[in-house]
Amino acid sequence: MSINVTPIPRLIDLAAPAFTLGTANAAGSADTAVASDSTLLVFDAVNPAPVGVAAVGSAVVSSRRDHVHAGTPYEEGTWTPQICDESLDGSGEGQVYSLQLGTYTKLGRVVTIDFSVTISNLGTLTTSQNARVLGLPFTSKNLGDYSATASMSQLSSAAITALSSPTGQINSNSTNMQIFQFDQTTGSGIITIAQLSAGGSVRASGRYIV
Repeated sequence: MSINVTPIPRLIDLAAPAFTLGTANAAGSADTAVASDSTLLVFDAVNPAPVGVAAVGSAVVSSRRDHVHAGTPYEEGTWTPQICDESLDGSGEGQVYSLQLGTYTKLGRVVTIDFSVTISNLGTLTTSQNARVLGLPFTSKNLGDYSATASMSQLSSAAITALSSPTGQINSNSTNMQIFQFDQTTGSGIITIAQLSAGGSVRASGRYIV
């Protein structure tokens, strides 16, 4: 048996949808269906939020429980900067540090870092190899030739060219930062472990994408 429900007339002169409710319980029977020639809405036991009263010339829309827009993911924390050579081993060559402090914030894909590191003993680091800061909190995005720069506020106890400007570079798909100085007419040169002597301090801040 089916119950035909007479459509309720709309307030405007438009055709109302036809609606049929089946009451048979036989599995597979078409009579168990609910049919409508318009959009069919199904409600649960949770009462919808009240719409409220709209001011003249505006509209009020009830909030939806089925569609929530999350905000941009945010994260903050600490990390431990280390000095290394091209072997990328920040603690396995006998290095001794007197200061290792790093903080970060991550907003979506953008990571902002601040750090300060002082190395009191170079251990067995290879003096002829390039000096790097290891331990960035996230691996930079793999974008081929992409690189991000870090602003260096301090590079002390270093044997670098007078009046040269040190800077940092974070390459693609990396968790370390290279240390450069603008000491050449053709551009920047990489600072070696020999130039970053024992007692050397590096302080910098920068940001990169992941």
